[in-house]
Amino acid sequence: MKSTLELSTFLFIKYKQYCRQMGFIKSKYPIVVTNIKDLPGKSMKISVSATMRHDGQCLGLHYPSADRSKPGLIYIDIQRHKNKKQLLNTLIHELCHDRFETTVHNTDFYKKIKDIKNGKRF
Repeated sequence: MKSTLELSTFLFIKYKQYCRQMGFIKSKYPIVVTNIKDLPGKSMKISVSATMRHDGQCLGLHYPSADRSKPGLIYIDIQRHKNKKQLLNTLIHELCHDRFETTVHNTDFYKKIKDIKNGKRF
């Protein structure tokens, strides 16, 4: 999909909705970036570029904050997505990594994603 203002607005609205639903503290809503140029720091830009180049299936990345009092960062490559449904799946997936502080993709992780899609609040 082409990254447009309409798509970015849609993503932002859903991001706020899911952060509230998932029980994020407002000051700890993760930062969501959709343009590599907007990533903080050269090393992060290199990391995202390398990951995206070497993993054709990767649609988004989560970078937890080293300081637990600060929000994490999520990068989502809008152009790799085929439709809005896939974009929302990526958003929820990456938010789960941040909210539940996990890097593993186990049964519990995917159950939480399913619960969120079904409207469960945390």
